[in-house]
Amino acid sequence: MQRLSTDQLKNMRGIEYEVVPNTAKQLPQQIFGIRKQRREGRTQVKLMAIYYVLEGTVYQAPNVHAMLSSRLRTCSFRVGKAFRMLNKGVRFSPSEGYSWDFSTLEKKAPVIPSELLQLKLKQTHEKMERKKEQSTRVDAIIVQLMKKYAPEMIGKVEFKDEPHPEMQIKDQMKTQ
Repeated sequence: MQRLSTDQLKNMRGIEYEVVPNTAKQLPQQIFGIRKQRREGRTQVKLMAIYYVLEGTVYQAPNVHAMLSSRLRTCSFRVGKAFRMLNKGVRFSPSEGYSWDFSTLEKKAPVIPSELLQLKLKQTHEKMERKKEQSTRVDAIIVQLMKKYAPEMIGKVEFKDEPHPEMQIKDQMKTQ
């Protein structure tokens, strides 16, 4: 069997490897292909796999099934991810209908005008409350320091119990 001619090898059955020369001009000359095939007869050949050799390393070429399944898996993953992201951005208000919010997740602000106005009013109210608390604390500290270090000044200074003008405007807005 070792000294048979290549014509007689075509009559044998079994798995064979055939070197395919590189005839493409756009591919580098260091690459060539190897076909793994099952020979059933002189003319019956079933292709099993294709390998390519690049700079001395043998790689198995992907088949159509592997390529399509990989691409479809990637595509379905990305479409699913897009639907999940879209689902997070959907907003619904009975009075205004559906709307979309594509702002970042860390800074999620409502895009429905009524919710936006409500959020701004709430933030303004909280800001005014913090200012009022801070000014009350500062006033208390000043009074304590005056009692301790300048008790003669306490009778001369008048303390206002009326609220700050900004607080009056805010109280009017709350009642409306």
